[in-house]
Amino acid sequence: MAIDYRNEDFLARVREEAGGVDIVVDSLGGPISLRSFRALRPGRRLVVFGRYSTLSHGRKDRRAVIEWYAAIAAMWLWDKLSPRRKVLA
Repeated sequence: MAIDYRNEDFLARVREEAGGVDIVVDSLGGPISLRSFRALRPGRRLVVFGRYSTLSHGRKDRRAVIEWYAAIAAMWLWDKLSPRRKVLA
């Protein structure tokens, strides 16, 4: 199943099609990772390994970098508070 995360609500689509996912391998990071975390089935994992979402036209976007760090902090907190899902960096 291919999902265009820019043009459709991938979280709703994943839940509708599969009821959630077992693992998300995320090279974008940032706010998209928060939605990816919510797509996980209980006991599953999100692996974040990139910051591609901080780039705009091949250059770092300062606002996007701040959003990325805020999202990573939120995911770290969710990871600590959620006994059912885990985040790996």
